[in-house]
Amino acid sequence: MHANVQHPDCTAAANPSALIPVAVGLIRDGHFAEAMATIDQGLRQEPDHFGLLNNKGLCAMRLGDPVAAEAAYRKALAIRPDFPEAWNNLGNLLAATGRPTDAEAAYRKAMAARPGYAGAQLNLAQMLFGQGRLGESEDLLTDLVAYAPTFANAFAALAAVRLEQGRPDAAEDACRKALALQADHVDALGNLGLALANLGRLAEAEAACDAALALQPGHATALLNRAEVLGRMQRPADAEAAFVRARESAVDSAAPDFGLGNLCWRGKRLAEAEAHFRRAIARDPGFPMVWNNLGGTLWEMRRPVEAEAAYRRELARDSRNREARWNLALLLLAQGRYAEGWQAYEVRLGDVGESRHADVQLVEPSPVPTTYRLPRLWHGEPIEGKRMLAWSEGGYGDEIQFVRYLPQLRQMGVRQLALACKQELKPLFERQGFADRVFAKNEWRAPMADEYDLWCPLLSLPLRLETTLESIPAALPYLRPDPDRVEKWRPRLAAPGLCVGLVWRGNPAHENDAARSLPGLATLAPLWSVPGIRFVSLQKGAGEHEAQTPPADQPLLHLGGEITDFADTAAIASLLDLVISVDTSSAHLAAATGTPTWILLPEIGTDWRWLTGRDDSPWYPGVVRLFRQAPGADWQNVIELARQALLNLCKKPRI
Repeated sequence: MHANVQHPDCTAAANPSALIPVAVGLIRDGHFAEAMATIDQGLRQEPDHFGLLNNKGLCAMRLGDPVAAEAAYRKALAIRPDFPEAWNNLGNLLAATGRPTDAEAAYRKAMAARPGYAGAQLNLAQMLFGQGRLGESEDLLTDLVAYAPTFANAFAALAAVRLEQGRPDAAEDACRKALALQADHVDALGNLGLALANLGRLAEAEAACDAALALQPGHATALLNRAEVLGRMQRPADAEAAFVRARESAVDSAAPDFGLGNLCWRGKRLAEAEAHFRRAIARDPGFPMVWNNLGGTLWEMRRPVEAEAAYRRELARDSRNREARWNLALLLLAQGRYAEGWQAYEVRLGDVGESRHADVQLVEPSPVPTTYRLPRLWHGEPIEGKRMLAWSEGGYGDEIQFVRYLPQLRQMGVRQLALACKQELKPLFERQGFADRVFAKNEWRAPMADEYDLWCPLLSLPLRLETTLESIPAALPYLRPDPDRVEKWRPRLAAPGLCVGLVWRGNPAHENDAARSLPGLATLAPLWSVPGIRFVSLQKGAGEHEAQTPPADQPLLHLGGEITDFADTAAIASLLDLVISVDTSSAHLAAATGTPTWILLPEIGTDWRWLTGRDDSPWYPGVVRLFRQAPGADWQNVIELARQALLNLCKKPRI
């Protein structure tokens, strides 16, 4: 059956301008071939009719002929250079055909030809958003909603920008303003769903996405956002089904496969994750973060060469991508490629690493950045005669591992050296003689900045001091326990037999704690079969309750509940023959005091400092032994290896 198309009458044919509304109606109704015939009829009478030429461009685009469309727009603009609609339409064409620089110029000419041209300004803002130029896009949209406060599309676009900026509260506000103007605005509802999800209001988020889909069941953005919400609601099966549905609605978009890849990656379905990420890349090689997330998947699949290539592809797409540079840094450091790795690792500091002024923001001690007044940041210049402030960062283990660098600063001739650390580490560090002054970071006050010439983050010292695998300052022990505390704990540990300390859980807030911590004390049960061992629990906090009621067949001296700070832990560790620990601060502390330390490492998320393919550590030579999970295995193989090593240790004569 053919559509009933109304053709122009003879009166209209005599007036080419009268053909424009006819052609526009045909384009609107999807009758592009008939519209083109109508336009060509008028152009045969008046070849330089710029209005018909503009519509010919629109029609040619609908017919899939961008070359003819561009020729029509440019001819119209040659006739009338101040034709704003033609500049805007040309901008749309250039943006759609991958020529953003030319598109931006066209949009700006449209806006110059007609100040306040809302459509062109919105199109430019959306294109800049797609390029990641979020600040410029926001400026255009903020200006647009100020002089066009009833333009719902502008508020919806502003919401998308604010979401990408990580400002969900501001995004919610923009969505609600769009919906106040147009209650059935599907984009605004879809973005509202994502904003609410980012604010942790998941039930409201799902309802917003459902409302968008009730209006337009195949709306790709709403489907994608709903899938994201379901994933955050720990409903992976529903999320996967929603992503598949979104892929059916957005066949040319990389976003659904990107979402499916992330879902599979989180679920450790790594082969499926890789396949989805590669499908997303096939659709759009420049899709944000897809190369980065493919790299993360490949790294977990133990394919480091491909992972590195993927991270570098992401950085070629966006050199400012801090997450990709961070991941590349971890990969390089794990491989011992310190020259480039330390430099890339500086990305963790964000703007602090670029700051040359006194007021800097640090994420201390929570995810909320805190502004500190600090002296000038040290970049490696000579420091002889200077007053230096070393500022610790990261977790307890980071501080313990990298405090070893302070004597090198002394050797470089600093006149005065101070260390800012966590409160719990202050009693341990202040007696080591590393610094003239040790204080807790919560004791820092702004006027103290004037007492120092320079400051440096503790984990930037390896870069500033050009550390290689061969030049790690690894003399052990570099932390010495308080003799009074050693004597305090000695009677509790004085008994015959090999004395072994145990730590089976780390800080539950650690991002990889589910992988690095043991399920519980019972996981260590195979060790109980080794005769002549006295086990001591150093566990404090999470898991401590298990040590209070140990298995009946395994007496366990629980000291963790009596430990007040790390100085106590150091004293106890120095009295032990061995510490067996998961990858947590207790392992670093025991090793730094020179106590033999066996560290149980997970397959997934293994910390970079333990390198790859080694069972020893150049950071703690002759002291640390590493036991790694086998690919795809649980902790059973690790504990069995430790049990056999413990049996061999017991057979050795003791001096």
